[in-house]
Amino acid sequence: EITDFRSEALWSMVPYMKGACFYGEVAEVIGEGVLDEVIRDFYAEHREGAASMEEMIERIRERAGPEERAQVDRLVEEWLLSLECPENYEERCCFGERSCGG
Repeated sequence: EITDFRSEALWSMVPYMKGACFYGEVAEVIGEGVLDEVIRDFYAEHREGAASMEEMIERIRERAGPEERAQVDRLVEEWLLSLECPENYEERCCFGERSCGG
């Protein structure tokens, strides 16, 4: 059986949007400046090779405070480790000029 990647739901924009929403909410939890530093340092560290999602999550957790860590863990579960978007994703995730929720 051949998979038509153009119509297969797994190959939609959803995984990319979920990642972007995850980072947006992490920025709200730990601060945009801290997240920018984490991303900059992470990419500098892995410039010559590959890295895993788990490694990035661990770097974020290392820079988060104790209460923030629990919030980051919740966001990881909701956005990255589930196949579906969170129920209220339209309210939580907004990009650019588009209004949230429609």
